[in-house]
Amino acid sequence: VDTNYKLGTKRVFIPHRIPETIIEEFKNLGFEIIRDGITIMGAYIGTPDYMNQMLEKETNDILKLIRDIKSLTIPDENGCQLTYAKAMLLISKSVNGEFIYSLRTNPPEYTKPRAEVIDRAIVDLINFFLERDPRKFLEAQNKLFGKCGGMGFKSMKHIADAAYIVSICLIGHTATLSDPSLG
Repeated sequence: VDTNYKLGTKRVFIPHRIPETIIEEFKNLGFEIIRDGITIMGAYIGTPDYMNQMLEKETNDILKLIRDIKSLTIPDENGCQLTYAKAMLLISKSVNGEFIYSLRTNPPEYTKPRAEVIDRAIVDLINFFLERDPRKFLEAQNKLFGKCGGMGFKSMKHIADAAYIVSICLIGHTATLSDPSLG
């Protein structure tokens, strides 16, 4: 039974044959009878057709997101709308993680074929980046944090000022701890 009090709807999922009198009782109590399937906490529960339909919709939404990321990396008259680093961050944090929950909550016989399609689309997108400007793509990949799918390299030139200032501040702080008259 799935009750959504916010919307004022009550539904019951009945996939099996049961006496019509029981179904009528549910209807009299204001329940909508669901026969093909229901989504509970992101898990698709129901007939094979329902499972396939829901996972296909989810896959198509992810593929659209991948196409959108690709189109945003193509320079327009003002330059590139989305840098490779940002595109890779979106891929690793959004696209790549989007289907993971479905892999955890739905049987592999339904998810594996779609996971293969999504994997192929991500690889095609990365190949698109590499073919357009491999150097720029690899530089972006190197600068991304490791937990975001990158190598985590920092540009020494870009952090030189901050590194020096932090060092001086720490020395000053340490000196005042040992001799308060220096502060």
